Amino acid sequence: MTSPEGRYTDVNVVPIQGGRGSLIGGTGTMSSFFMFSAGEFTVGDQPEVGEYYNISGVHNGQRYGFPRWKCTHSGGTSDFSEG
Repeated sequence: MTSPEGRYTDVNVVPIQGGRGSLIGGTGTMSSFFMFSAGEFTVGDQPEVGEYYNISGVHNGQRYGFPRWKCTHSGGTSDFSEG
């Protein structure tokens, strides 16, 4: 299933190997170049660049999954690309 471009709600981000970067109930955006941006991460629990995360979110009432996506930018809003 192709993940549509646009805004996502109820975004969950889970670190595959444990560690920092958990998010429950956040927001996100899928760009036209397949970069997923998610937030708002707290200052003490931001994802780590280079680490892999399982991500899911709701777009137009349907939940989509992004298994094993790599963090490419870490911050309050962090960016992920397909691993």
